[in-house]
Amino acid sequence: MECSRTGDDLPLRELLLFLIVAVICLAGLIFPQIGLCGYLWFSLFRPDAVAWVTDQYQFSKALAICTLVGSAREIARIPTLLSNPFSVLLLLLHIPIGISVLLCQGPFLASERYTEFIRLTIMALMIPVLFYTRAHMRLLLTVICVSLGMLGLKFGLFSLIHGGVTYETANSSQYDNNTFGLVMAMAVPIIWYTRYLFESKLIRSALLGAMFFTAATVPTTTSRGASLALGIGLLYIVLRSKGRMIALLLAVLALGPIIYLIQESYVARMSTLADPLSEASAASRVEYAQAGLKMWLDYPVFGVGFGARNYAALSEKYLGRVNEQQHGVHNTYIQMLVDSGVFAGLIYGALLFGSIWWLGRSISRMKKLSPENTCIPMALQASLLVFAVGGTFGSMQRLEFVYDLLMCVAVWYHLEKTMLAGDVGSGAGAEQQAVSAVPLAPATQPPADLFPPELRRPARGRGLGR
Repeated sequence: MECSRTGDDLPLRELLLFLIVAVICLAGLIFPQIGLCGYLWFSLFRPDAVAWVTDQYQFSKALAICTLVGSAREIARIPTLLSNPFSVLLLLLHIPIGISVLLCQGPFLASERYTEFIRLTIMALMIPVLFYTRAHMRLLLTVICVSLGMLGLKFGLFSLIHGGVTYETANSSQYDNNTFGLVMAMAVPIIWYTRYLFESKLIRSALLGAMFFTAATVPTTTSRGASLALGIGLLYIVLRSKGRMIALLLAVLALGPIIYLIQESYVARMSTLADPLSEASAASRVEYAQAGLKMWLDYPVFGVGFGARNYAALSEKYLGRVNEQQHGVHNTYIQMLVDSGVFAGLIYGALLFGSIWWLGRSISRMKKLSPENTCIPMALQASLLVFAVGGTFGSMQRLEFVYDLLMCVAVWYHLEKTMLAGDVGSGAGAEQQAVSAVPLAPATQPPADLFPPELRRPARGRGLGR
């Protein structure tokens, strides 16, 4: 659904957006956590597109700069990135990708997209620098839920009201239908689990409602990969829930109405999954992936250049025809291999799948140590698992949201480490032992009551209940 710039109210929309961004920028100079939350909100929700404002004002860049300037007082915490395996892997990923840019093959320089990739990873790396308490973790997840939940409410509700509208692009072409569908699918488990971090029934109900519309948005994109990924996410929720039938019923209630409205086109689209080669679009994806693997074998170490443009330019030789629409590989993992080589592929795989595996271990530990916090690693693991599945259907190695989630895992890594250290001790000095077990800069040492005793031990009769 495209929006057009019409109406006398446009200047007011622009003025309001300018005012909101200006307030966040000023607050970010003093409180960089607020600035980073504003940056995440802007990158996920894209209020400029919602307000029909062009991107000429570079709001996102202004938010990033103010946040980085305000983060100067936290510079002593930057070395903590080197003690975190997830932030270390993200830093290491830049080495083969940077070399692939220097040794770029083909007519396109990869520097433009690499510069954008540097910006988004710098902002992602600021997450574990600026956020290091449980309250911070809840704030991060809440910002993600609100940002993507608002998108789900906008597009899902609009489609339901108007009898089943489908989308080829979203937010003035910020996303194509496949990427938008996958982002919405990733948001569903995050919203589902984050609501358990709040005691308020009103907040829980609001987040549950946002999840309904967010889930309903996925079928409207008619993206087969996103629908399959959403199915994996919902299956995860159902299998992890104590009340499985209730969770299954909620999933049916979320998806049933919209699928009923678009059943003819949606069912026809999904039926091609049974025989992908029988449908032109699906068959072309297999063809692009095969061409990508052949190209990678010719440039195995550092690839043809980050950003997919050089693959598109060189693909004619491997496709046996002209790549008229300059398509990428349509597979995140193969795209990373062909763009930046085997080392980039291995590091990227270790970062993504290593995070999913470690979060599974964290869930097991939290069930014994602190059931109230189990929803945090569940939210992150389920969302990354959804992406891991959906990423096989599109070239999404530059999707900023994924790197933000991976650095949320880095935050949780330090928090869990603190909790485990605190559980080892007992008596009056246990809390201080828990805090000192994680190396933090003296200027930003979290308070001794970071995890109160009731959050460190399972409480009788309490648990996730899901």
